[in-house]
Amino acid sequence: MPQLLGANPARAPAGGPGGGRTTGRGTEGGGTEKPLAWLNSRLVTYTAAIAISKLGNQLYNFALPWIVLQSTGSPLAAGLMWAVQTLSYLATPLIGWVVDRFNRKHVYVFCELMQAALVATVPFIALGEHPALWALYPISFILGLCGATSGLIGDFKVMPSLVDKRFLSQANATYAFSVNIARVSGPAAAGLIIATAGIHWAFFLDALSFLGSAIVVGRLALGQQAQSRTGQGFMSGFGFLSRHRALWRLALGLGVYNLGVGAIPVTLLYVLKSERGMGAGVVGLILSLGSAGAVLGSLLGGVIPVRNLMRAVSRANFVGAAMTATTLLGPLAAAGCGYAGLLVCESAVNVWTFTLRQRLIPDELLGRVNAAFRMVVMGTAPLSATLMGAIADSPAGGRGALGLGAALVFAAAVIIATGGTAKQQAELMSAHSRTVDSRSG
Repeated sequence: MPQLLGANPARAPAGGPGGGRTTGRGTEGGGTEKPLAWLNSRLVTYTAAIAISKLGNQLYNFALPWIVLQSTGSPLAAGLMWAVQTLSYLATPLIGWVVDRFNRKHVYVFCELMQAALVATVPFIALGEHPALWALYPISFILGLCGATSGLIGDFKVMPSLVDKRFLSQANATYAFSVNIARVSGPAAAGLIIATAGIHWAFFLDALSFLGSAIVVGRLALGQQAQSRTGQGFMSGFGFLSRHRALWRLALGLGVYNLGVGAIPVTLLYVLKSERGMGAGVVGLILSLGSAGAVLGSLLGGVIPVRNLMRAVSRANFVGAAMTATTLLGPLAAAGCGYAGLLVCESAVNVWTFTLRQRLIPDELLGRVNAAFRMVVMGTAPLSATLMGAIADSPAGGRGALGLGAALVFAAAVIIATGGTAKQQAELMSAHSRTVDSRSG
């Protein structure tokens, strides 16, 4: 098992095969652990359902800016649509309080059903004889709010409850691999659907995918939910971050990263469609090939041992900055390879940081701490969409927007690299070890 932040595998929670004590080589009295020991039917079912739902999201994320660009010709208008959807991350402290306060399964199912209903209305609003594009903005905001809520529950409550905590890193990698397969196939599928069956089908299929994930999670047993202690308000997640300064610095760096490339799919779509004149099928294929890097990154995140998280993330961001700069080159192959390289780094970092937070954060604060972390990390995404759209709309064009993105990713790497002091690392590793020990008993 990859050792996150130097964790000692002999101190992992007991309960392996045969009920023996876990050691570095297997279990005493229970033999050696089986390959792929973290896989089970519940994890496979949930992962498959979420992968299908993410495929539906890719259809939506491709089709919506396509409609806006086709109707307005403005990358700023398309960027603003993305910005409105990501504004929900600014409300994540409140979302975290809701997740900790109410039954998480019920909240998850409600949010998925709400998204299904809203997505199904988009074709009637945007594709009629008199399209009301203005109505897509409030719909996008509500979709973002529901998506942020169900995503928080799925990533940090549902998925970890389906696997032994010793195997969280491998399970996260497996989960990310499946989701990123959908990320790869989504743009190509969306382009094909738009070119053949019509753009309205992209939205209807996305709505069906939300129904599927709601049904699967609704049937899962998630275990007992820890109750929040009296007096813990919705801002207590920031207090937890402030006590773990390395974690706080990591969130700040990733926030700058998302400022640079949070809107890169929309920016690339504009460059390929409007500046290079490509059709939906070709654009979807190029974005899908680029997204193949996310699949590789999720695999690498599960097998590369990480002993210094800050150093690993900063190095990944340095490489990501170079990959983003590669998209500025003329050949289409360079754009696709640069995008793929960026997503290799991003997906590996996601696996590492997800595993850290799943192990470190107490269950009663799960919603609020992860919500605070996501607010810092993703709160820059609306600004990224607006900024990149405005630059792409200017004489600098899409290449100027991508150049700024590369510079900001480089800055994020510097922030993270200079923030991982020995003392901060020691504090974070100590807190991590105490958390694992307290849960192993």
